[in-house]
Amino acid sequence: MVLEFERYLRCQELAEKSIAEYRGAVCRFLEWKQSISGEPFCPDRLRAEDLAAYVDFLRQRKGLSAYTVNKNQGGLRKWLEFLQTRGWKGGVHLPNVKCPGRKPGRPVGYEPREVEAILRAIEMEPNAFLRARDRCICYFELYRGVRIGAALPLKMADVILTPGNQRMILRSSRGPRADEIDLGDRQLLGAVLEWVDVRSASPHADSPFFFVSRRSGRMTYGAAEKMMQRISNRAQVEFRSDRLRQTYLNGSGENRTGGGHVELEL
Repeated sequence: MVLEFERYLRCQELAEKSIAEYRGAVCRFLEWKQSISGEPFCPDRLRAEDLAAYVDFLRQRKGLSAYTVNKNQGGLRKWLEFLQTRGWKGGVHLPNVKCPGRKPGRPVGYEPREVEAILRAIEMEPNAFLRARDRCICYFELYRGVRIGAALPLKMADVILTPGNQRMILRSSRGPRADEIDLGDRQLLGAVLEWVDVRSASPHADSPFFFVSRRSGRMTYGAAEKMMQRISNRAQVEFRSDRLRQTYLNGSGENRTGGGHVELEL
């Protein structure tokens, strides 16, 4: 059913990032629903009370912000729209949770204990390829404030590892502008070098893209969404890349590295 939902989204020509977020929201709901009922999901049995209970679970048990809950509900609304095209007759209204004292859409950074849980969760990944790649991506966000949307299209030629002058070049998709980001921090550079070493032994070592997957020569937003889900499950913290970047912008990352943050919009 999830694969059919993904095909439905692609027919609407949505951005890859939106498809990955919608798919992730539905997968998380289905996992929760099956853990409660102990049975495979059946659309005919879906009730308004199920979705209300799930929202309560996200707010009360997982402690998610209203902003994050609303993003999950956006994915579920799209899924209900898809179910209706398959003949589902249910009528469920999902009102947004109010976000007092916050500008809509602005992410909230993590507390230090949450950052530590996320970093531990990365190291718990048993697969060396995923562990090295996840660590490198997350360190870009935490130690330099690099958006995941800027990291995924990064090319190998844009990561310069000349001793004493290690840096990466972030290029804007909107024009010739580019920013050079220092990689001299010990922890960040160590993560980059380990990923380069692991990447060199992968089937897609000759890809021009810096971040590759095990199946293709370029890491997609869908793979990034799966990374966030893996880390969330192990850390017992709802992990979103924009919140890790916001942690850096709030000062935690800057205190760790002393480096400047990235303002380049991509």
